[in-house]
Amino acid sequence: MSKILRHVLIYAVALTLLPQSEAGTLYVRKIDSPVSSTPWDNGFERLSDAIQASAVGDEIWIASGTYHETISIGHGVSLYGGFIGNEEPDDFELRDSKANPVIIDGTGSDQSVITLTNANETLFDGITIRNGRSLSGGGIHCTTSGLTLVDCQVLNNEAFGIEDCESDRGPWNYTPVNCHDGCIIQGGLGGGFYLEKSTLILRSCEVTSNRGTVGGGIFASDMSSVVISDSTVSSNTALSECRSYYGTCCDYESCWNSFYTACGGGYGGGIFVSASSLQIEESRMDHNFASFYGGGVAVNVNDESIRIEDTSFNDNLLEGAPNLLIRGGGAVYCRSQSSSFIRCLF
Repeated sequence: MSKILRHVLIYAVALTLLPQSEAGTLYVRKIDSPVSSTPWDNGFERLSDAIQASAVGDEIWIASGTYHETISIGHGVSLYGGFIGNEEPDDFELRDSKANPVIIDGTGSDQSVITLTNANETLFDGITIRNGRSLSGGGIHCTTSGLTLVDCQVLNNEAFGIEDCESDRGPWNYTPVNCHDGCIIQGGLGGGFYLEKSTLILRSCEVTSNRGTVGGGIFASDMSSVVISDSTVSSNTALSECRSYYGTCCDYESCWNSFYTACGGGYGGGIFVSASSLQIEESRMDHNFASFYGGGVAVNVNDESIRIEDTSFNDNLLEGAPNLLIRGGGAVYCRSQSSSFIRCLF
């Protein structure tokens, strides 16, 4: 064995014998929170500052209050609500999320309340996320991450659409009729949640009153996984956006000005899943609404990827507007009816 290799091996063994760093605890409190113990005295006033100072595996204890901010997470941390703001390090079990609510409120910011990127093993426990507004994932935008929510609420978030217009594309002389101003509706994906290559676990949670054009409550795509248990997904809306435009149209001989309409979205009022897996157990899907199809759930995946058991569907509705092609699925809309775990209504 060479001298260099021997030194490398000795160094590697020495590293394995070093004590491993333990996860730490960070504290967040509003400035007017009742404080009487040292850990909270030295805490952060802003949740985003605590996350920036945290390391993988850390816990963040949050005192009761409404935090008007948006946060980004790029590593796995655990966020716990329900604290008064004077607990000792051994008082974790005393927290009460109902008596001491923690609310992260995105009011005033046109972006997701929570953005996760490459953040595996992230946990939210006892926290309300509300009033976010973004092109995708008004409440939570999750990319290549793993997120678990326990005893949480995701309320009143919106994923809005945008117009994508191409104008003045030149004369159209080779097709019977074409319009110069071609507009489409984009975005509006996942009012409550937007998932891309990510895992979402909801346990004892509420996803309520969120809005989008596709997936009013939850939008999952690109090999994501959604697992919901003992939870409620209710009063979420996926509305088709239809807008009229005044454009110039041409045929072989002449051009003229005309009104035309472009529409987009309107499916998966509660949940929309594409190229991903979905599992719902012992939950409720109530009063969700879609313009086009899938008032409760709309899925565009293989049957074996969808499993819905011991779950009630009540009053999930379709708009039924006369100018829309209604495909059905007040409760669940899917492309196949062969699965024994889902019911597909056309």
